[in-house]
Amino acid sequence: MIIPSFSPSAEVQVCRTEKACEPTRQQNNGSDSDVLKTDSEENMKYYAVQLFVQYASFDEYTEAKRLIVKRRSHFTEMVAYILEYIVEKEDEERLKFANLLSKLYNDSIVDKEMLTDGFAKFVELCMDCDLVGDLRLIWDLLAVIISNIAKFSSSQGLSLSDFYSSFKAADHYKYVLFTKCLQKLVHLPVDEQKSAHGDFFTSGANYWSIFDFVDRSALIDDLKDKGISLPEFSPFAPLNNPNDNTTNSDGESREIEELFGPCLPVFRRFFTGNKPLEKILLNTLCEVYYENQCPKDSLTSIFELLIMENVLPRDAFLDWWSLKQQCRAYDVVLRDLKLKTFVEELQHSI
Repeated sequence: MIIPSFSPSAEVQVCRTEKACEPTRQQNNGSDSDVLKTDSEENMKYYAVQLFVQYASFDEYTEAKRLIVKRRSHFTEMVAYILEYIVEKEDEERLKFANLLSKLYNDSIVDKEMLTDGFAKFVELCMDCDLVGDLRLIWDLLAVIISNIAKFSSSQGLSLSDFYSSFKAADHYKYVLFTKCLQKLVHLPVDEQKSAHGDFFTSGANYWSIFDFVDRSALIDDLKDKGISLPEFSPFAPLNNPNDNTTNSDGESREIEELFGPCLPVFRRFFTGNKPLEKILLNTLCEVYYENQCPKDSLTSIFELLIMENVLPRDAFLDWWSLKQQCRAYDVVLRDLKLKTFVEELQHSI
């Protein structure tokens, strides 16, 4: 993979002192500001990489913190330069970088904007260098770092949504990155996952992302024994896709229980009790049925199944239904007579 070349031609050497970390290509006889004014960009790149190499090698947080405070006004650039250096390194080094940034944030050395802007700057550099074809791999590596920062810092109010809102990349690439981030967090306890997510799902991420971050590998293996394959829900899925997996070899639509029934444990794990996610799950199901032109009455079946299995609270469903009726969203899907009858029965049962 081609990455923009930011680092100086000289090999980066591990340094143990602040003096060694200063750029060696010129004599620093003046103040720190003089150094930064002269060839400042290259000096900052070199300085940032040296600083991280020192921290990663010797775990000297106190010294790293002192050096960062000294260059605090250039922190955003330093984050981008270290990311360029570290993005293809081993996981251990990427995790150390995530840990360092989390400590700096939790200790109030840097604020949320400084941290997220550093990542945004790196993404912009990648986009400017026409690396669209390589972004998938870059996203995967960045996801390791960002998800761990969110995990280490979630108690301090830093979450995935903060990074998402700062990125200026095209939405499609942002979805790819942040669904990968979500995958890195699936093994956390549910409460910690929610803290790390923040309001990611209500800040513009499209509904298909739900199906992207579900741990498909285990789920798909489990479904193979049942002869079921999950459809590849694309955010740009065309209508009447001849390769759509929601139809069988006879061209007949699958029963909703057959398609989504085995997914209930996954839905339960991620969505139960989280109202924003519950609403997005419902919207997603409508999107799936609309895009794939499934029979409208089969949508009622999945709603019945979700409520019957206690995956979806009744009041959450009725609140969502009322809201959609007011704004006439998904009108074609939701005007189905079977669905209206189901809602009326549900309202009378409460």
